[in-house]
Amino acid sequence: MALVYGAIAEGHFEVVGWISSLGKAGVNKDGTLKDDACLSLERARRRAIKTVVNKLRNRKYNHMSFANSIWIKFKDLPAKFLNQLIDEVEITVQWEMIGPTLYRGRVNELAILNATQRVLA
Repeated sequence: MALVYGAIAEGHFEVVGWISSLGKAGVNKDGTLKDDACLSLERARRRAIKTVVNKLRNRKYNHMSFANSIWIKFKDLPAKFLNQLIDEVEITVQWEMIGPTLYRGRVNELAILNATQRVLA
């Protein structure tokens, strides 16, 4: 049987509160590793970060008044932008092992904002 990996990215964000990737990236909502978790640690970490960034975008959009803005679904963003954004955020996350193949990392709102500005520049 191949090793499977899971990652939990989480953080507290101004205005929207606590966001976690539980339920994604090879991890069940209760924090246990899924049977069909990710086949690589890199994939699990990237999926966890992507989940948090997308939840943050969604909650900020729903919280604020965006009457004149156009919402773009995460899956509809250009792949190049998405990959660069995740790359930029990923290098700021410190991961800790919480199980044999399960990791947890804190995502910082400022890191996401800075990464977005760098990618859009």
